[in-house]
Amino acid sequence: MLFDGCYQSPDRDVFVLAIRRYRQLCWDTYFITGVGNKKRLIPLGPIVHALGTAKAAALPGFHAFSGTDVTGRFAGKGKLNCQKALSRCSEEVVSTFAALGTSEELSVNTESAIEAFVCQLYESGTTVVDVGDLRWIILTNKQLESQKLPPTRGALHEAIACAHFQAIVWYEVNTPHPSHHQQQSMGGRKSRGYTSASPNR
Repeated sequence: MLFDGCYQSPDRDVFVLAIRRYRQLCWDTYFITGVGNKKRLIPLGPIVHALGTAKAAALPGFHAFSGTDVTGRFAGKGKLNCQKALSRCSEEVVSTFAALGTSEELSVNTESAIEAFVCQLYESGTTVVDVGDLRWIILTNKQLESQKLPPTRGALHEAIACAHFQAIVWYEVNTPHPSHHQQQSMGGRKSRGYTSASPNR
């Protein structure tokens, strides 16, 4: 809900979108969350300035991929793990998350850049950028259970496609009559009205 320069919502997605659109809002816009004694008033400006323009623009795509209510998340990899992995990635990866959902096409370069991010997520500082190779390296060196391994290439494609579709929906939030997108063509599956993530995430 928007009133007097404030957004009020318990939903993290709303907070992320407010950060992304901060420069279109009043400079002193606040985000209100929580109830009763736990209600918090969070100024958006300092957060946007701390993130910088590039990471603020990348936030919706990154949030969609690293875990929301409708896209799922990687087992054992919370938001903090994902943020640390992103900090180790190149500017190309950050700009890829910023571009996620800005067009209907999901390019090979986009998937490759996000694959590099996933490799950092599962193996800090690795130079490996192929999830298949990393799965084999981790399996042979650490003997981990399957759910602790990076996703397969097929599962990763599904995860990226779901995040891409969700980002498209978010970017059309101000569009009176948003276009209809085919979920199936983007790798998602219809499930109770939303795009569900693939197994192995």
